[in-house]
Amino acid sequence: REGVESTEIVFAFPVPLSSSSSSASASSSFSSTLSVLSRPEQQPVFAYLPVRTYGFRFVIQADWVVPSSREDVDKDSPWNDWLRAEMPALFINVIEIMKEYGDTPPIPWNTFYNYIPLEGEINGFFFLSVARNILRLLRAHPCIPTQNNGAWVTPSQAVLYERALAHLDDITISSSSSSSSSNLVENSNDFISDALLEKYLGLHYMRKDIHLTPALQASLGVEPLSVNRLLDLATAIAANHHHHHEDGDDGNKKTSPLHDRRWLAQWLVVVFQAVEREYSMSSSSSSSSSLEAKTSIQTKLQAMHIIPLLSSSASSSSSSPSSPSSPFFL
Repeated sequence: REGVESTEIVFAFPVPLSSSSSSASASSSFSSTLSVLSRPEQQPVFAYLPVRTYGFRFVIQADWVVPSSREDVDKDSPWNDWLRAEMPALFINVIEIMKEYGDTPPIPWNTFYNYIPLEGEINGFFFLSVARNILRLLRAHPCIPTQNNGAWVTPSQAVLYERALAHLDDITISSSSSSSSSNLVENSNDFISDALLEKYLGLHYMRKDIHLTPALQASLGVEPLSVNRLLDLATAIAANHHHHHEDGDDGNKKTSPLHDRRWLAQWLVVVFQAVEREYSMSSSSSSSSSLEAKTSIQTKLQAMHIIPLLSSSASSSSSSPSSPSSPFFL
């Protein structure tokens, strides 16, 4: 605007009463789940007085150019275009300010994540790019807290800490030194540790008290411990194991998870559960694609060098000298 040297854009985040008492209360599973299910109401855009709602769940105040009716912002105003373009970076600044408060942010993180605008929620074309660009910046920004001593990572580096895989059936494995059997695993997040994910995939578990809606998970690209990630993990471990075997490094061979028959069995159980979870819920119309996906997974498993041999090396079922095409079963 002519003669204007500076202006302000203000974001205001209405905090529900259930989340304002303390950050600690929002850390409980009940209040965290409640905050996810209770999305904040849509808030208006202000030009000192309310104009109208556009789908944002936080208040936006700026010196918008508005027509005399004040029913909308002027979509043809270069000034408004400039204000709109500044909004995504401001949202990232809000996150950085929140992070400075450590364990006691002014808004609990489970509540704050619900303010992130989703493209499908924005009304009208003018502000659609704001939601799109906020999500684009967030995907490249360390905005997800992890289990690793408060470290922050980008969404693509975060793995959802799932409890769905934490309650396995009483699947057992026989011990060569004992006739008794022991339960394989109680929690996949325990035997596939954060340290293991970081070492072989550069990933970290998202902090377990953080809950993201499925729509936000998809928009940011935060994924669970999926079949593909489980396969990538074992592939990386196998490659590392093979490298140390070729170098004759017995110490590193013995510390490889693949050297532990029990760990390998646990991994196979979790792969099986992940396959069932991701592909067994398919509708009849997509049953053929589900079958193709399962066949592809089986082929990858057959080719992976994860079968321990007496020589301390590892082989794959497809490369077995006695049966080159022997099937690999879970």
